[in-house]
Amino acid sequence: MARSATTPTTPQGQRLRLIITQQRLGTLTALAAATGVQPSRLSQANNGARPLGPLLCGRIAARFGYRPAWLLTGEGPPRPHQPGGPEWRRAQADRLALVQQETGLNGQELAHHLGVSAKTLAGAHSGRTGISVRLARALETRFGYRAVWLRDGEGAPLADPAQPAAERPAERARLEREATVTADVFALLERHAPAYLTAAERLTLTHQLAARVLHPRSFLPAPPKRPRNEGVTIAEGVPNSAG
Repeated sequence: MARSATTPTTPQGQRLRLIITQQRLGTLTALAAATGVQPSRLSQANNGARPLGPLLCGRIAARFGYRPAWLLTGEGPPRPHQPGGPEWRRAQADRLALVQQETGLNGQELAHHLGVSAKTLAGAHSGRTGISVRLARALETRFGYRAVWLRDGEGAPLADPAQPAAERPAERARLEREATVTADVFALLERHAPAYLTAAERLTLTHQLAARVLHPRSFLPAPPKRPRNEGVTIAEGVPNSAG
């Protein structure tokens, strides 16, 4: 019995057929129309006459969320991570940690900016619950990180990478926090600082205290130094003999 013209005869053709089946496209022609690839080119890959190269594999894979390397060589899983799986959630947690690092906000402050509970944010941070659609949209609206990147790792992190750093939402939030803390500390000193402090001394003290609030880890005390051995043999607990 003769093979059908659309019957896959190569491993790459079988992977193309899997995409067609899962996406309910029906035919190679429909796959070509959906991806902008010439039907004859897909037929060549299907029958082994001319396998698809990296560029066309990338185009087809990106259109439906498959891994280009899988379509090209068959290595690894078809999709980056199973949505909702442990690896998928851990990858989301890594991206959320990057966002928090760049914003300079702690968990409570970030949750407040996003309008979510600290418990919700902690679940996403730990990889236990993942980043929900609502949380991803809040991060995109407030800080400019793309929701599709936060959830699936696709594309660039920022909606507008060319935007100057000082104008990015994350950087603006960090600067706003610094300004708010500094203003609060200054107002506190105005009420409670000793009267003999000059204006310049109050300003210096304001910046020092604000820095301690904003960057507490930088001001942790150094561990105590171990006492030097002053002529005592530790093993025996007796003075060393001279000469």
